[in-house]
Amino acid sequence: LALHLSEADLPEEAAPHWLEAASRSLARSALTEAIRMLRRALSPLEALAPTEQRIQLRLQISALLGPALSGLMGPNAPETRQLVTTAYELCRDRPDDEAYFPIYWGWWRLLPTSLDRATGLLNRARSRGDPAMMLEAHHCNWASHLNVGLFARCCEHAEAGLARYDTGDFRFHARLYGNHDAKVCAHGALSQAYWMLGRLRSAIDHDAQSMTWAAKLDHLGSRVHALGMTLLHQAYRRDYASVIDRANHLIALTTEHGMADHGAAGLIFRGWAIAQTGDPVRGLAELEHGLGRQRETATIEDIPVYLCLRAEILSGLGQPDRALAPMIEERPGLEGDSLGTWMPELLRVTGEMMLAADPASTEAARKLFAEAETLADSQGCVMLAARIALSQARLDERLGDRAAAARRMRAALSALPEFDGSADLMEAYQFSKELGENLLPPVG
Repeated sequence: LALHLSEADLPEEAAPHWLEAASRSLARSALTEAIRMLRRALSPLEALAPTEQRIQLRLQISALLGPALSGLMGPNAPETRQLVTTAYELCRDRPDDEAYFPIYWGWWRLLPTSLDRATGLLNRARSRGDPAMMLEAHHCNWASHLNVGLFARCCEHAEAGLARYDTGDFRFHARLYGNHDAKVCAHGALSQAYWMLGRLRSAIDHDAQSMTWAAKLDHLGSRVHALGMTLLHQAYRRDYASVIDRANHLIALTTEHGMADHGAAGLIFRGWAIAQTGDPVRGLAELEHGLGRQRETATIEDIPVYLCLRAEILSGLGQPDRALAPMIEERPGLEGDSLGTWMPELLRVTGEMMLAADPASTEAARKLFAEAETLADSQGCVMLAARIALSQARLDERLGDRAAAARRMRAALSALPEFDGSADLMEAYQFSKELGENLLPPVG
C-alpha cells in the first residue's frame, strides 16, 4: 500500500503505511529495512510546504528513524545528528505532547554528558505524571550521571528505573529510545557504577542480569548494548578472557547487521585484550582501527577509557611518548564536555606515561596523581583511588619513602567494601605486602 501510494505521488496517504511496515521491521530488529522505509516516507514530506498534518507525520517518522539510525550508524553519525536536531527544532515550536518525548530523548543522546538535558526530560516527565516517560527520564539520567562521574546518583536513577520497568510491559521502548531496552541498560550501568564504588560482587551480579535479560528479549540492539556495557565492566576488572569472548560476540553481531558504533568498540576492547595476552603489535593495530571508526560514529563518553587502553599497549611496546601526546592534547576537550567517569584514570595513566617517557618527570607526575586522587575521592570511586594509590606508592618507594608508600596503600585498601580477587586488587595487596603491610581483603 505504501509503495503504491508513494508511486501515485500521495506521500501523506502513504506515510502511515510506511510507519506500520517499519514498525514491524523494527520489532524484528531489521534496522536496514526499517530505515529504508522510513526514509522513503520522510523524504517527500520534507520537500513539501509544511502543514499541520505533514509536520505531525514527519515527527512520527523521525521518532522511529532516529533510534534506528543511532543503532545502525551510531548516535554521532552525521545523518543521525541532522535528523534528530531537525526533529527537535520542529518539536520546540509546538505545544508539548507525550508523542514527542522520544525525540527529546534522542536530542539528549547527542550530548549524553548533559545533566541539564537529562534534568529537563525528568521535569517534563514529572509534569505529565506518565510512568513510561518517567522510566525513560530515569534512563537518560542514570547515563548522564554515570558519564560525569556521579556514581551514587547514577545508581539511584537506575534503581528507580528498574522499579518503574517492573510495573508494566515496556519492552517496546527499545524501538523508541536508543535502540536498546531500558532494563538491559540499567543493569549494565549498575555493573559499571557499582564497580567504581567498590561494590564488586553487586557489579558482577548486574553484569549477569544485563546479559540474561537481553538474551530473553531477543532484541538485537539490546543484545548489542548489553555486550557493550558489560565489556566495559569486564575491562575495568581486567578479565582478558571475558573481554575477548564478549568482544568476539559483539563484533560478529555488529558485522552481520552492519552496526558501526558498537562494532568499533568491540575492536577496541579485543585489541587491548589481545595485546595484554601476548600479541601487542596485532592488538594495537586492531585497537587503532576501532578507535578511528569510533570517533566517526559514536559520542565521546568512552574516549578516556580508550586512550588509557591504548596507552597501556604502547607502554608495553616501549613507546609511552606516543601514548602521552594525545592524552595531553585531548584532556581539555574531554573535561570541557564534563566527562568524569574515567578522568581519574586518565590523569593517573598520563602521569605513568610521563614517568615512563622521562623518569626525571617526578614532580609533574606527582601533581597528576594528586589531581587524580582528589577527583576520585570526590566521586567516592574507591577502585580508581586504589589504582592511583598504587601509582603514588610506587613512586614514593622509588624515591626512598617506603613509609609514605605503606600509608597510601593502607588507606586505599582499607576503603574497599568488597573483594573479588580481580587483577587490580591482587596487584595492590601484593605490593602492600612487599612494603611490610599485612592487610587482609574485606570479607562478607
